[in-house]
Amino acid sequence: MKNICLHMSLIFMGCWALGFEQTGIADELPETYTGVRPLGMGKAFTAVANDENSVWTNPAGVTRVRKARSRRTFSLINFPTVIGGGNDGGKKFLLNMLGKSTSKGPEVLEGILSDLDSSKSESIWVRTGTSAMAFFDVPKGSPWVVGAFSNAKTWISPESDSNESGLPEDTVVFIDNVTDVGGLLTLAWTNRTNRLNFGLQFRPTMRYGYYDKTTLGLLLSEFKTKIREDGNSGFGLGVDAGFMWTLADYWFPTIGLAVKNLPTGCVDEFLNPFAEVRQKVCGTKYSGTINNPESPSLVDPMDIRIGMSMTPRLGRKIALRFAIDLHHLYVTPDNVTYYGLSGVEPLKQVHAGVELFVGNPLLINPFSLRVGFNQGFVTFGGTFRVGLLALEAAMFQQDVSSSASGEKDTRYIASLTLEFN
Repeated sequence: MKNICLHMSLIFMGCWALGFEQTGIADELPETYTGVRPLGMGKAFTAVANDENSVWTNPAGVTRVRKARSRRTFSLINFPTVIGGGNDGGKKFLLNMLGKSTSKGPEVLEGILSDLDSSKSESIWVRTGTSAMAFFDVPKGSPWVVGAFSNAKTWISPESDSNESGLPEDTVVFIDNVTDVGGLLTLAWTNRTNRLNFGLQFRPTMRYGYYDKTTLGLLLSEFKTKIREDGNSGFGLGVDAGFMWTLADYWFPTIGLAVKNLPTGCVDEFLNPFAEVRQKVCGTKYSGTINNPESPSLVDPMDIRIGMSMTPRLGRKIALRFAIDLHHLYVTPDNVTYYGLSGVEPLKQVHAGVELFVGNPLLINPFSLRVGFNQGFVTFGGTFRVGLLALEAAMFQQDVSSSASGEKDTRYIASLTLEFN
């Protein structure tokens, strides 16, 4: 999975990292993995978690992937899920690349750069990943999940006025790449009515990160080598816990609580771009070969999330699902050690969404549409299932600034899953 993810990152970013000028890397709240369906709902999923995305949002939701009476020894197998997406700059560049030579010669690079002068204000973001999961219910009433995943996210921003030779391949670019490869084990418990749920999850992960400058020519030819030789690599054990409680029946409110990245370590002098100070920040710490101690990917800060959802019925076969969340809450018992990130503006913590779906609220639905509110910006998404295939897509606007005013980056993402029920 590591090699697949690195190759996919190379293919996408080697094509998309041309013709854009923006100094530095955007500041956005860190997230380890977010599925396409939650992205379409504005990431408001803490009290919704009722499908495979529960392992990334609230592990207590593993108990709600199937109705209690219909869960079997093998409840669901997703093998595989493939995910990919990019932002507006990447999409424009990809369209421009169609019909052009894949050669990396200077004349080809110059032609592409001249075609993209109007897009020089945009940076580049891309994400690729794969996962495979199996859901069990042994013993009865204690669902659990085993799985494996890879996830790669890359930001690229060419540095302004940094090319002394004038040759396209000598353009200096700043890269923030994080590639995770790991597994997961999720354990969950539920009461007889399946309205009270608890979950605990373990995510052993190898992380490969590159947070530094390089030239465009080296990016195209030696991206994978630079990550391995000049970047950071280390191991971390992510631990997540979750809770869900439905007050009466499924059209009544559901309360959700999730704590992601329970502290397994701390990083001293971590530069918090939101508080604009260096702090001791705790969460999932990655230890190993550290070539750049300033990389923000050395720790995934603890993230406390609370949410509420409701599912009113519109008819026998159609219903709505409303959800609202607060993310990236933190605690600091002594104002020295921070479990999570401080200084995050309240608007950046708010997530909300509504989903219109066809079918039983207690089952995985064949068709759904959704709209959401993510950190002050809009999201859209949809799911379509036919046979063993599930296709999901979303458009979401991400806040990529550490300021109160916010700065949006429009992104597009899709996933394809082979589901065995």
